[in-house]
Amino acid sequence: MNVEKRLLRAKEEGRVVVFGLVDPAKPGIGARAARMAAEAGVDAFLVGGSTFVDRDSLDEAIGNIRSLSDVPVILFPGNVNGLTPKADAVLFTSLLNSEDPYYIIGAQVLGAPLVRKYGLEAIPTAYLILHGDTAVSHVGRARELPPGKPELVAMYAMAAGMMGMRFLYLEGGSGSSRHVDPKSVAAARSAYEGFLMVGGGLRAPEAVSAVTSAGADGIVLGTAFESMDVDELKALLEAARRRRT
Repeated sequence: MNVEKRLLRAKEEGRVVVFGLVDPAKPGIGARAARMAAEAGVDAFLVGGSTFVDRDSLDEAIGNIRSLSDVPVILFPGNVNGLTPKADAVLFTSLLNSEDPYYIIGAQVLGAPLVRKYGLEAIPTAYLILHGDTAVSHVGRARELPPGKPELVAMYAMAAGMMGMRFLYLEGGSGSSRHVDPKSVAAARSAYEGFLMVGGGLRAPEAVSAVTSAGADGIVLGTAFESMDVDELKALLEAARRRRT
């Protein structure tokens, strides 16, 4: 299975990819999220989080997902300990707006030999955290982008493309009270030709429609799967898939 080609094919066909995010550091909640995501019909799973997770919990989360669904499982590691050969691929991310070089290139240098050893498909991904009031922003020491300045998002997106990063993930932060501003999504889309992902704070069909209409090729839902019922979740997925149909 070539996961990147599968995702890019969806983009070429005008289909929005829905990713279900499962955090292995929250085993009980994560198990519910995986079950609800599978029932709702996500296109792929992301497994990872911003806090520490041990290898056993990571493998257990992936095993649970495999028992529920046969869609691709992609690692979304917050650090080197978020890698395992049990997955299909890994978002090999660089946190572009971190103030700590470790999250821009240090963790990647340490993780690259493991990715190769495990035979994981590496998907080069530029990661941009837009809001500063979330755990991932704190852990990654991300410098929050000032609100109302979509041109800055466009500049980061342009740089990501010029550096050869084929995926770009605009992150509002798990559990964020605000989703990514559609103007920022549109700005990134205007400057970037690769696969554009958006996540964080997407808990209403209107929010999902706004970011997909602005140009997102994929949306990431995490907290929604931890708390919403399957009908509410299917409404979110339907909102995503109404675009370009």
